[in-house]
Amino acid sequence: MERMHLPEPAPDNHVETLFSPYGDGTLMTMRMTLPDLETRARMLSSGKEQGMESSYVRLDSTI
Repeated sequence: MERMHLPEPAPDNHVETLFSPYGDGTLMTMRMTLPDLETRARMLSSGKEQGMESSYVRLDSTI
């Protein structure tokens, strides 16, 4: 099991990933459930959202 760090280990969370047809490709939707708003704010302020989006854009461009 891989652990996330913020820089300390992240609290328990749940990630649901759904794949559905979208035009000629596939739409991936991810939903992360966190224990509270403070944890969510810390994760968003860490740059995680922009880093993940950047990674998905790079991945999409290789297809």
